[in-house]
Amino acid sequence: MNASLHIKATAIPLKTEVVTEKIMFRSATQSLDEAVVVSDADGNIIFWDEGSERLFGYKEKEILGKPTAMLMPAGHSSRGTRFDHMLFSKASLSDGKTHELRGIRKDGREFPVELSLLTWKFGGQPFFTTIMRDITERKRLQKEILDISGREHQRIGQDLHDGICQDLSAITLLANLLEKKLSKKSLKEAKDAEEIRKLITQALSKAKILAKGLLPVEFEAEGLMGALRELAFNTQRLTQISCSMRSAKPVLVLNDTVAVHLYRIAQEAVHNALKHAKAKHIIISLSKTRGEIVLSVKDDGIGFKKDKKHRGLGLSIMYSRADTINATLQISKNDGGGTALVCSLRAPLAESGSKRFRYA
Repeated sequence: MNASLHIKATAIPLKTEVVTEKIMFRSATQSLDEAVVVSDADGNIIFWDEGSERLFGYKEKEILGKPTAMLMPAGHSSRGTRFDHMLFSKASLSDGKTHELRGIRKDGREFPVELSLLTWKFGGQPFFTTIMRDITERKRLQKEILDISGREHQRIGQDLHDGICQDLSAITLLANLLEKKLSKKSLKEAKDAEEIRKLITQALSKAKILAKGLLPVEFEAEGLMGALRELAFNTQRLTQISCSMRSAKPVLVLNDTVAVHLYRIAQEAVHNALKHAKAKHIIISLSKTRGEIVLSVKDDGIGFKKDKKHRGLGLSIMYSRADTINATLQISKNDGGGTALVCSLRAPLAESGSKRFRYA
């Protein structure tokens, strides 16, 4: 667990060496699953510890002087953050938060990383300390929890549809027959039977809506498009708020798991637009652009506070769903007001079948 932090005098300029030694010798220990990297004002690595070597696979002599951004893939994280942009962002460096991105090892393998940034000055020059942790196991557990939750949703939805809904349908038929028999005999109890039939019919309708909510996507190529259209239709019908679904051409999502996660992200975004943003118009879009499946939900509400200290559970779950399907999720303010959510992923993943494994 304990490891002295040191640098090689021949690897970097004398001034940088002195700066790094003075700062890094203040830390006496480090965790086995953490990497501590120091970079200069240009983002080039001037300190590389043993944890960094274990995490990324580079020897100290291979990495010193190289840009820190090479440790991260060129693409975006699920939260839409690029490391090279974040490194020099004063807002990111002072917000006191950790950030989740993707790391890339020497052999090209990518893995999830939790990253903290510190900035400091020596001799009038800025320096950056980046602390990174491998969170592969945490992500695996998060995915497993979502999978378990999804399978339970599926079970409950199927039980509702095949059990309670079928029972209520049978009771509705019996109530209808009873009503007719009592009416033929001109008995006043016929009205009571009619009222019972109506109540059972209402209960059946509610049970079907619940079952549909737990199993929202029809498992076929255009199932996601149909589910999103129904989401928009029901939202407008129940809330009297304008909600529409747009797609210039059919977008096929054959992977059932991907389809359900995208639907749930859209569902949560619509819920947030109604509950928190107080939107009057909501537009759901699904498209395929430059080899990517892109889902967007835009509204004209009051927007959101990006610097909120405590992120809601719904937002965290959306990011977890995006991580699960290796998608990028970005939430930003619209130019004309309101909020824009954009979730994108590579089309090949969305178009590959998932052996009809279904869960919601």
